[in-house]
Amino acid sequence: RPLRHSDTPKLMKHYDVSQEVSDIFEGGEGPLLGSQASSKWQSMQDLTQKFVLRRHVIGAVILLVYMACSIGFFSWSQGWGMVDAAYYSVVTLTTVGYGDLHPDTTFQKLFAIGLTFVAVSFIAAAVGILLDDFITDALEDDEYEAKAPAAAMGEMVVIVALIVAAGTVPYWYFEGRSWIDSVYWASITVATVGYGDQTPPSKYQ
Repeated sequence: RPLRHSDTPKLMKHYDVSQEVSDIFEGGEGPLLGSQASSKWQSMQDLTQKFVLRRHVIGAVILLVYMACSIGFFSWSQGWGMVDAAYYSVVTLTTVGYGDLHPDTTFQKLFAIGLTFVAVSFIAAAVGILLDDFITDALEDDEYEAKAPAAAMGEMVVIVALIVAAGTVPYWYFEGRSWIDSVYWASITVATVGYGDQTPPSKYQ
């Protein structure tokens, strides 16, 4: 016979709704929906991982194409060595722009204009990806959520200090600059300000 409204209490005795809901959200193996929900959740996670991997691969390919085109063009048109051309490409990509190396002819300047906009777009996209991954990891990390804002800020300060130190030591050692000039150069470079008063010489061609 068809089910009636009065049959609901009888059915509820044989079916634990709360347990089923728990199974759905916790990925358990409930009698009706738990295994399906778990399978769908796993599929979504796999799809997300594939998307993130593909996004990183595409970014790496774009970066390689950018560097290859920039180095090849300026090595050919300016007669720069590979190191100088790579240096110019990285300085442009990171938007530092010291100004010690620059295009001269009209064609070179037009190429540099297009290269600059590609570089800025790439950096903006890369920063967006990194922030997205960072926020996603933070939301999934219970330990991170438990940290105080001061602790998180302290970690960021330490990371920036390590990056500055990583630039300071080679500049001081290989270029023979004073420690203050080395710290100054590394800090201005990391901040992408790039005044141009301190730049590495073009002697490693």
